Amino acid sequence: LVLDELEHTTALVDRMLVLGRSMDPDFIQPEPVDLRSFLGDVFTAAQLLAPRRWELGVVPDVVILLDRDKVRGALLNLIDNAVKATTADGTIRLESELTSALTIAIADTGRGIAAELQDRIFQRFERGDQAERRGSGLGLAIVKAVTEAHGGRVAVVSAAGKGCAVRMVFPANLILEQDDETGPEQR
Repeated sequence: LVLDELEHTTALVDRMLVLGRSMDPDFIQPEPVDLRSFLGDVFTAAQLLAPRRWELGVVPDVVILLDRDKVRGALLNLIDNAVKATTADGTIRLESELTSALTIAIADTGRGIAAELQDRIFQRFERGDQAERRGSGLGLAIVKAVTEAHGGRVAVVSAAGKGCAVRMVFPANLILEQDDETGPEQR
């Protein structure tokens, strides 16, 4: 019990430090990231978390400037929430879409989030309906901080009992295109 509490407290302190550092100008260290490889790695790691029906959507063939570790951590926060919101026969989908921006989303078939909670869930220490009492209420605040540090925004599409999709939307100016002669070239 003591070791469990120590682990929980350590994780809480780590999350608080991440949020505290999110105000620093050098909070993120962007580097060119091959999106297909990156999301493939995240998807592989996610499948080890719990028995669910896991799906990986079509991933655009792009290179994007991201802080690989922080975005990976944010996605794993979303995936952890999706695992908690679903049962063993539920589906969790990692999807991405390239339009005028790049959207990376985690969608699940779980219990969903009531409309009146959707504006609050990204605030620090907010735990929604408190169905998961063990949580610190910092995971979604970290997702928001990481996304906004990249110049993006987060959005949630959900209804109670209808599943949930949390989208990290990154601006197009972070997307790199492969130029055959000179290498990656920023849009």
